[in-house]
Amino acid sequence: MRWPLLSRKDEDAFELVGVTERTWRDPYDVLLRTRWWVGASVLVALFLLVNALFAVAYALVGGVYGARTHSWLDAFFFSVQTLGTLGYGAMYPQTFGAHMLVTIEVMLGVFILALATGVIFSKFSSVRARVQFSRHAVVAPWNGVPTLMFRLGNERRSRVMDATIPSC
Repeated sequence: MRWPLLSRKDEDAFELVGVTERTWRDPYDVLLRTRWWVGASVLVALFLLVNALFAVAYALVGGVYGARTHSWLDAFFFSVQTLGTLGYGAMYPQTFGAHMLVTIEVMLGVFILALATGVIFSKFSSVRARVQFSRHAVVAPWNGVPTLMFRLGNERRSRVMDATIPSC
C-alpha cells in the first residue's frame, strides 16, 4: 500500500509494510471519507435499489389495492410510499403476502433512515485536520541535543496558536 508523503503534488511516497488493504470491509468509513456528493449519491442509489427490489416483489405477489396487476411502476411508487412512511391512501396492501412485504420494508426503512441520518450527521459534523508539512526537514541542536525538526501548519483558517508534541 502506498501513501503520499507530504502532499498530493509530491511524487515521493513511502510504503507501509504489514498493513493490509481493508477499504471495502468498512463501508461506513468509506462513506464518511468520500466527498459529500459521492456519499449522497450512494444513499440515493441505495434508496432506489431497495425500492426497485421491493417493487419486483410487490409486482409478483400482488395484493396492493389501487395498483395495476403486475405493474412494476405502480409497485415501485407504492414501495417509495411505504419506505418513506408516506401512505397516501390511494394504494394499500390487501393480501397477507403484501402485508408481510410492507412489514419487512417498513423495518428495513427504519434502518436505512437511521443509517442515512448517521452518515449525513457524521459527515457534516466531523472536523478534519488540514495539515501542511514543510518541504525540508533539518537536524539542529535543541536543548543541546541533535533533533530532527520540520515545520507544520494548519491549512484551515481556525486559530491554533501553539501546539507541542511531548518528547518520549
